[in-house]
Amino acid sequence: MLELIGVRQRYPWGTKDAIPALLGRATDGQPWAEQWFGAHPLGDSPTPDGSTLSEHLAQEPDQLGKASLMTFGRRLPFPGEGTFRRLPSAFRPTPPASRPARATPASRC
Repeated sequence: MLELIGVRQRYPWGTKDAIPALLGRATDGQPWAEQWFGAHPLGDSPTPDGSTLSEHLAQEPDQLGKASLMTFGRRLPFPGEGTFRRLPSAFRPTPPASRPARATPASRC
């Protein structure tokens, strides 16, 4: 198992305390919107030895598994991330009682 430290993403809508609390880190008063765990070019997760996840996978591609290698090659097909918002991400008003509710992509989740 490879320990990933993750990469902090700062966006104005981020919370200042939820992710640090989850990770057991001190807050610094700055927004912390997401913590990325993956090999994304804008946020390649470091490991405790100073290398990155991309470097590790380049040296040990079999860690991805045969099916993933055959489908996506030597890269992860998706990032892992934790997202915390200090504001609601969407506002969906309730339809009037005279009109039946219609399913939307957001309501199917």
